[in-house]
Amino acid sequence: MRYMEHMEKLTSYYPKGLDIETSIQEVSKLLHCTPKHVKTVLHYGDQQQLLNWHAERGRGKHPRIRMNVSKDDFLFIRAKQSVQQENYHDAFQLMESASVWVQQQFKDWFLKQFNHIQMESDRELDVFRYPFYNVGLIMDPMYAKSRHDSHMIQQIFNRLVEYDRESDELVPSLAHNWESEDGINWYFYLHKGIHFHHGKRLTSDDVKQSFNRLRKLQLFKHEIEWITTPSITTVHFQLNKINWIFPRYLAKMSASIIPMDVLKEVGEQQFQKFPVGSGPYQLTVHNNDKIRLEAFNDYFGKRSWIDRVDIIQTPKLYQSDLDSPFLLESPDQSWHKLDVIEEGAEFILFNDNTEICQDIDTRKMIRYCIHRYKFQKHQSRKIPAHSFLSEQSRSNSEVQQGGSSCEEPKGNLQSIIHRKIHRPIRIAAQQIREDAHHRPVAEILQKQLEDLGIQSIIEMLPVENYYKDIKHYDLFVGGVMLGEDRLLSLVSNLYGSTISISECIHESEMRTELIHQLNRMKQEKEDSKRWNIYFKLEEQLISKHYIYFLSHRTHSIYEPSDHHYGSLQLDQNGRVDYRRIWKRW
Repeated sequence: MRYMEHMEKLTSYYPKGLDIETSIQEVSKLLHCTPKHVKTVLHYGDQQQLLNWHAERGRGKHPRIRMNVSKDDFLFIRAKQSVQQENYHDAFQLMESASVWVQQQFKDWFLKQFNHIQMESDRELDVFRYPFYNVGLIMDPMYAKSRHDSHMIQQIFNRLVEYDRESDELVPSLAHNWESEDGINWYFYLHKGIHFHHGKRLTSDDVKQSFNRLRKLQLFKHEIEWITTPSITTVHFQLNKINWIFPRYLAKMSASIIPMDVLKEVGEQQFQKFPVGSGPYQLTVHNNDKIRLEAFNDYFGKRSWIDRVDIIQTPKLYQSDLDSPFLLESPDQSWHKLDVIEEGAEFILFNDNTEICQDIDTRKMIRYCIHRYKFQKHQSRKIPAHSFLSEQSRSNSEVQQGGSSCEEPKGNLQSIIHRKIHRPIRIAAQQIREDAHHRPVAEILQKQLEDLGIQSIIEMLPVENYYKDIKHYDLFVGGVMLGEDRLLSLVSNLYGSTISISECIHESEMRTELIHQLNRMKQEKEDSKRWNIYFKLEEQLISKHYIYFLSHRTHSIYEPSDHHYGSLQLDQNGRVDYRRIWKRW
């Protein structure tokens, strides 16, 4: 490594392609090393064809050095070597000293090396390796914020049950069976012989402790009365009221079962970065270079075919231009492009907890200032939304959403609004992490309000502070992505999730109606009836101007038409489920 550092100094001092007279003493002074070591360094550089060293004998004759590479050339070579040695962080650091042109060259080379998704065979191990920008993963199920967090949690942990999107049913996971006679008392029966990654046996007590911890969350604290463990493989939940969809709550990523002994030993902060679960993959490396998952050989279920997953921590500079969690482009012509719509939506909430929005007429007037099409005009890969569900958006008309333009002449609208609004409107923009937020959307809203003479202030609202601080804002600009169990995601969005619509509804009649209808959904045993209740509730929220839907996100993803790895495909969120990949030949 010291040789390479010396080479970098030489390329910085001597220009490329010119014969320069020098001396061992001069090079020794430049490299801060002994004349003897200088000769070894120069010999190394000559062997690597990085330079030519001509030492001529005779009085008055001086050695000559000719650099075959520039500093940029050398940094490029060295960065490529670091990547090939899996020292990715070193490679990216080297590129910080390179010119912008060479940084772009390296980016093009780096992305091509992986074709963005790369399968390798190493020592009879099937390895899945790909670059991924660093999002500051939080892998404690209780505190997960983003789809990236949830994706990793899905691989490392297990839940009592899993939701199968193809059959639209729950399937066994840690629990092989579950039952309830009254919708209040639920019994879950665990498989035997389940172990966490650190070797401890998973029992009903781990389930109880995990859920006692989760009862801090809004979603669970109003549902569970108490939990008992009749045996080491039986868990009994007693709920506050009838809830026939309760088992579906337990398929959420937040309901993953964790070993409390590890959590207590290392603390929550450390557990977020180095989690221990019972899932098909265990985390073995999490550093500046990569995140490594390795197949858990003692997994109680079906072992994953892929032995190892290496996720390369890639700086923003080397991301693809595509808006995807993966640095995704078509690796070759065997892959075909597929445009998909992400279920969920961006929206504006009107908070009737404030004096401005507590009046339905004022909410209505503000709503008339907002033009949905202007949000799509400024943002690519988005389509108009009229619901959280894309299918429902397609069937809803602009009339059902209150119209697409002001129903009052602009002058009349300004006059009415100015009589009702006597201070700047406070807008909260949802923030998931430092570089993932809805401020650009809030700024489009701010400009539309400004056009009618309405002043506003935008402030970032971290999702973890939503319940504490939302009461201070008139409008909330945010978005949610629905999970695979869409119905449960919608129920959670209304009451109990990280971003809960109910927190913006304090008007007694509407809030009572919301809670009543949610309870009805939980008491129904048929999904069709639950969906009918939900759609009527969503209609009410729109017509009473509590929510205004803006857009659905779309993604362009690629699927292999003919590939020797089966199930190597990306879902609508650009993620690969490592558990499903298998090899044909």
